[in-house]
Amino acid sequence: MVGPFDSLMTLAPELCKAVRQMPGATAGNTREGQEYCGVIYQRNFESSFHASYPSTLSHPLPLPGGR
Repeated sequence: MVGPFDSLMTLAPELCKAVRQMPGATAGNTREGQEYCGVIYQRNFESSFHASYPSTLSHPLPLPGGR
């Protein structure tokens, strides 16, 4: 999904952008949100970092106060 990047510091903001584009990742004005889980990894004998495609953790969750 994301990568390769030379460091975790350069991967992190790009991964955040990608996850925020997933359905339900940003609640906006609704009262539900969706959590995602993924893997950050290095391939054998490579120094660069990659991130997997995120998977949903559960059904959309009600958010306190609509945030």
